[in-house]
Amino acid sequence: MMATVTITVIPPPTRPATTTRQCKEVSVPVEIQIKTLAQDLWSVLSHEDIYKPDGDVPEIISQFSNSLGALLDVVDNQAQFIRDFLAKKIVISKDLSFDPKDDVDKEIIAKIIHDAFGTYITEGDYCFLITYLEIYNITTADILRKLVNCSDVMDSVKSVFREFGLHDPGPADLVSFGSIVFYYFMSEGEVTTDLIKDAVKDAFDLTEHECESCGKLLSPNQTIAVQRGQPLTRDKSKKAEG
Repeated sequence: MMATVTITVIPPPTRPATTTRQCKEVSVPVEIQIKTLAQDLWSVLSHEDIYKPDGDVPEIISQFSNSLGALLDVVDNQAQFIRDFLAKKIVISKDLSFDPKDDVDKEIIAKIIHDAFGTYITEGDYCFLITYLEIYNITTADILRKLVNCSDVMDSVKSVFREFGLHDPGPADLVSFGSIVFYYFMSEGEVTTDLIKDAVKDAFDLTEHECESCGKLLSPNQTIAVQRGQPLTRDKSKKAEG
């Protein structure tokens, strides 16, 4: 997919800053190409091997190139299907009813979380949630409902995310990481956040990373941005200025 846009560029003043002369706005047409990773790979391969060859391209190379382009198109379509599926909200039946002792399934989990937080979870959220719920034995509707309504556990997860400078935790984060200490809280009456901290560090790979350009330590949010290929932004924390 490609898009062409026009931006406005304001050149620097041609006179000293003390002058009252105004700068002129100049419209410069610019083409911006928006590509998927597969499309970018194809553009590099085709540019180096086909469009700028040292000599004539053999017919067999052209045929293989066309086949490779078609395969990369399939990869793009499959990747988009996965992304669309994970972003799809789980539908809750209007007539859904269940007993507190019923084992949780996808729809029951979605219903209980919707009742507690007022939001619908996605298929991707469910894949993340179910791993924690199974490991920490949040197996029935009654236990899950107690977990989502336990303010001390939910607040403990929020405090860990704030301490690490992460995004505000959503329902999937709260329930997943809250499940780690829920049984301990039920038996001891208090929450220690050490287990949550370890799990959050592992989930978001919050080991210390250095900025490749300046060598300074990155904040957790900056580390996640680098892992996702996103541009770095300045962090307010004292630890990271890179």
